Amino acid sequence: MLNDLYAKEFSENANPATFNFLFMSDIDLDINYVAGESSINCNERSCCHADSPAQGDYDRAPKYGHRNCNMPLEGFKKMIDTIEALK
Repeated sequence: MLNDLYAKEFSENANPATFNFLFMSDIDLDINYVAGESSINCNERSCCHADSPAQGDYDRAPKYGHRNCNMPLEGFKKMIDTIEALK
């Protein structure tokens, strides 16, 4: 499929079109992420789950994710929407 696209776009008689390409790797989506009530500071490999309750407002997992946690579904959706809006 990509070979066909390449042949079509870069043939001798064609003017090559410009296109965008997005590569995502190692997304680590976390379907167990609990925003607002779980802790961003825990002693586990990944925080922000129901079994690690927040100790105060400063410790609550944000809706779209935190660096101490794997990516929540809401954060992934927001990322895709933002990328789509850049077209």
